[in-house]
Order: sequence, then C-alpha cells, then structure tokens
Amino acid sequence: MLGPAGARAADTWGPVADLSGSAGSIRGAEVAVDPRGGFLAGWARGGRDRARVFLATRPESGAWTEPTPVPGTRGVGELDVAVAADGERVLVWTVGRTLKASRKAPGRPWTDPAVLHRSRPGSLPGYVDLAVNRRGRAVVAWQTMDDDADLDYVRTRVQAVVGGAAGRWSGVETLSSKAHAAAPEVAVDRTGRVTVAWTEWGRRHSWVMVGSREVGEGWDERRALSRRTADTGLPQLAANEAGDVAVAWYVRGEDLTAIRLRRWERFEGWLPTRSVPGIEADIWWMDAGIDGVGTATVAWSNAAHAVWAATQDSSGGWDRERVAPSGSVYYGMNVVVNELGDTLVGWESRSDGDHPVEVAHRPRSSGWGSPVALSVVPGDAFGPALALARDGNAVAAWTFARDITRPLRVQARVLDAG
Repeated sequence: MLGPAGARAADTWGPVADLSGSAGSIRGAEVAVDPRGGFLAGWARGGRDRARVFLATRPESGAWTEPTPVPGTRGVGELDVAVAADGERVLVWTVGRTLKASRKAPGRPWTDPAVLHRSRPGSLPGYVDLAVNRRGRAVVAWQTMDDDADLDYVRTRVQAVVGGAAGRWSGVETLSSKAHAAAPEVAVDRTGRVTVAWTEWGRRHSWVMVGSREVGEGWDERRALSRRTADTGLPQLAANEAGDVAVAWYVRGEDLTAIRLRRWERFEGWLPTRSVPGIEADIWWMDAGIDGVGTATVAWSNAAHAVWAATQDSSGGWDRERVAPSGSVYYGMNVVVNELGDTLVGWESRSDGDHPVEVAHRPRSSGWGSPVALSVVPGDAFGPALALARDGNAVAAWTFARDITRPLRVQARVLDAG
C-alpha cells in the first residue's frame, strides 16, 4: 500500500482559462477528449427560452477557441457531450419535456436535432447521461421525473435509447420497473454492448438495478445487483473499451456502513459482490472508474469530509489510502480513469468560506499526488467536469462566480503529463 497523499509532489497545471464571458445564467459544464488528444468543453448559457449550448475546443498543444453556439439548441436545460474516435461530436440536451440529439462529423455541419423522447405532460427528462464508443455507437439514459409545476404527480422512470454510428436512434425503452427509479449511468464498449445502471426504491427499501443490450439484440432482462436495504446509494458505473464493467454503491444502516462493488466480465457474467475494506464512517459522495486491464478505482468522501480511494485489480485484491485530509470536501465527487490507468479525482472544497475546485492526480506509474486547488479564491466554483486523454493529459472545467452577486463564467485548466 502506498502512503497518504503527498508521497509525491503535486502536479503543475496550466493557467486558468476563461472559456466563456460572464453571464447571469451559465450551467452544465461538460468536457470530452477528442481522438488527437485535444479537449472539448460544452455548457449552457442564457436563461429560460434564450439558453443555448456553447462549445469551445483546445488542440493538444494550443489555446482554447472562442465559444460557438450549437444551432437548434435554444431553450436547453441539461446537456451532455462526447466524441467518437473519428472526431464526430455527439450532443444531447433537454428542452422542456423533450430530449434531443445532434451529431457533427469533422468538416461537416451539425445534423438537424433529432427528438429522442418527449415525456408525458406533468413530467420532465433529467439526469441525462451519454456514452459513445470509438466507432460512434451511443447510448443515452435519463430519469423521467415529476414536473413540480404540474398538479398531477408522475412516478419517476429510467429510460434509454441507443444510437448507431450512422446517426439513427432506437425507440425509447423503459428500463425500470413500476417502482420509483432514478439516476441512470451508462457505458458502451468497443463491441457496442451498452450497460445502464440505476437505483429503484419503494416504501422502505432501495436497490441497484442494471440492464444491457448487445448489438443487434434487444435489452436483456433487468436484474438487481444489490440486496434491498433501507439506504442504498446511487450506483456509480464504470467500463473500459474491452467490455469490463464495474458498478459501485454504498449501503448505510444502524449497524452497517459499506461500499459494494460488482463486476461484469464477458465470459463470466456478473461476479459476486465485494466490499471495500476498512469503511468505518458514513459515505457522503463517491464515484468510480476502471482502466484497460480491469483495475477499478472507487473514491469517496466520509463524514469527516476526507477523500479516500480504493483500487481493486482483476484478481480481487484491494489497495486503500487517504487522498485528501479531513475537511477537504464541500460537495460532489468525480472520478475519471483512462485506459492506461491515469486517474483524476475532483471535488468542490472548502477554504475560509470559499469553495474552490480541487483535484488529486494518480499517474499510471506512481501514487497519488497532493490535492491541487484549480480555481481561484475568493470565489465559488461548481463542478468540476474532468477528462483524461490516453497520453495522460487532463482537463478540468467548472463554472465560477466571484461571489453570489456576480455573474458566472466557465473556466478550465489543463494538465500536461509531459
């Protein structure tokens, strides 16, 4: 086991870049890696019906471009963006009760927006998650939830669509049962197999569910990955290009606090549930990632607001260590792992009343470095969105406000792994 964070020097990130101008309403910063090692950042700017999606790009060595609006995205609510191996961009977004998608191949304009789903009156699509494999096969899942502005109550459901590389989308599939369902996460491997994990709950219990679909086949029978407990956390889904899948979640009770992990392997199916060792305090935030050889990383914050991480290799052995000290985490947790094992963990931190974004980095060849504050103080940063290129270069993006009376802007910093 490696020692605590600080066993090696902190990384040197590039300067803070303002990707957008200031505006009263900016939200949903997302990032992705392009096939040449550059980065793509997207966000929504504007209030209500005037909001649009803006994108900025940064080549592997160069500066960020000026942001440009994506046509047809007026009225955007949530968004997600990804890039295929040939450089094609895939964008999904919500507009009121409608979920839309558009694609942009290199050197060509954006396709006309495709309507993926229109929810029934009284409900809205939200918590949208998108994944695209290297060949352009895509999966989108979302939570259709009650619209608080409507008098009728609508039970939440998890639904999904699958898109081919040619840009055609399947019909909507409702994955969840008649129970309440929420917070889907998605993955697609290089063969095109898609996986969706989500949480369901009833009056007294909650549990983690999963569904998958092979190319040319329908969705398989949905299955419960966890037992039904009084407090089962939201699933964190990770997958690599080879098709290894890991789903992590926490369980809490009067006499139990634990983090569970289940793996899927192509020739074995779903393996038995394993527990991260040494969990003693309540889990607040967590996320998971997996590298190209199947080593899974789970990071979490506990009741003391410290950051911990545990890795499990394909043989089942665990390695666990503290990444950041007590009092570090204010909100959220985001983990990304690339195919070669580089890992980033990011969160919103605490600093004398301010909330800067912090990240910790673990290169493929060494241990965790000391946490680095990426955003400036004074001010509050919301995020971060993280992405890692195959060569180890990384980007973090967030929305920033100097104080609650000031406009927001999107900012980013880039790590050159050398």
